[in-house]
Amino acid sequence: MTPALTALLIPFSALSMTWIAATPEEQAAVREAMLTDYARAEAVISQGELVSTLPDSGRVLYVWRQSGDFLDLLRKVEEAYAFETEAAIREGLSQRSKVVLAATAEGIVLLDAAILNRALGNLAGAEECLRKAVEDPLYLENPGVEVLLGRTLLDAGRLAEATPEYELAILLAEQHGDPSPVFAVRHSYADDLYRHEQVNLGVRAASECLQSDYPVERAWALGVW
Repeated sequence: MTPALTALLIPFSALSMTWIAATPEEQAAVREAMLTDYARAEAVISQGELVSTLPDSGRVLYVWRQSGDFLDLLRKVEEAYAFETEAAIREGLSQRSKVVLAATAEGIVLLDAAILNRALGNLAGAEECLRKAVEDPLYLENPGVEVLLGRTLLDAGRLAEATPEYELAILLAEQHGDPSPVFAVRHSYADDLYRHEQVNLGVRAASECLQSDYPVERAWALGVW
């Protein structure tokens, strides 16, 4: 990572790298810290000056990349960008594109550019950025980025290509030993399939949650059935 980018990415919170907190109190503290950091990024995004938002949106997605709530955080950043005007998004994307085209593009910039491309409906541009981002050391083996790549392919009508990305995301989430992110990935996979009217596949994906040892996941799966 370049020194300039490193300076921008000083973590907001010392709790940011905690994947599994030891107690419910610590879990609550981690969650609160993450939401506080996101609120800061959202405040900057809502101002519409997307040229200057990368240090904030990129930082929050970097600092919390190992969190079990990363997928939820990724969705929140996507939603924040979606409320911006097309002109503001294009301006922000134009600034990121100069970096994306470089061979040494950072994963943080690539992920941010992918989200902006998705906000514009440019799925091909988003896919290009995400395929580079999943190979970046910062996001290597990150289930959330794999889910976003799978979702982008699914949104483009490429179900056969999207499926392995979701399956890989589940495997990556399982490596961390925390059932919460595994459920988050499976939940996203099933929801995305339902959203694209792939009902049978969605039910099959949800049925796998019935075998989980995680009570919240089983309860959700029973509700689907």
